[in-house]
Amino acid sequence: MPHYLVISDGWCRGNPGPSGGSYVLATSDGRRDTVRLEFGLGTNNQAEYRTIVAALEDLLGRIERAGKDPARFSVVIQTDSRLVVGQTSEGWKIKEPSLRPLAEQVRALMARFGEARLEWVPRERIVEVLGH
Repeated sequence: MPHYLVISDGWCRGNPGPSGGSYVLATSDGRRDTVRLEFGLGTNNQAEYRTIVAALEDLLGRIERAGKDPARFSVVIQTDSRLVVGQTSEGWKIKEPSLRPLAEQVRALMARFGEARLEWVPRERIVEVLGH
């Protein structure tokens, strides 16, 4: 079991349009925190990436403020975006130029942990946890 679990979902009204996301940070000892975000205009795929970036930056900050080294911890990030999982973890090509720096940022943040894994989960799991 990982030390941390992130459950993430980005959204967009229109594509592009107003966008945001939500994530849950859960610890192996059962603590949970839900965060809601708004990003302004963007696409759904950008919102998916930005939500994961925000969640990982938040988690890294919490670990570092506690005086600990993120390299000593593991994290699993769950998302219903097959595109994000494929582009960051499975070598899919990134055709949309605006997504390339976001994918690189996700990979760089994940690399700061001792172990980090991004996994696809069905939409129903996201709705169950985040309510949307």
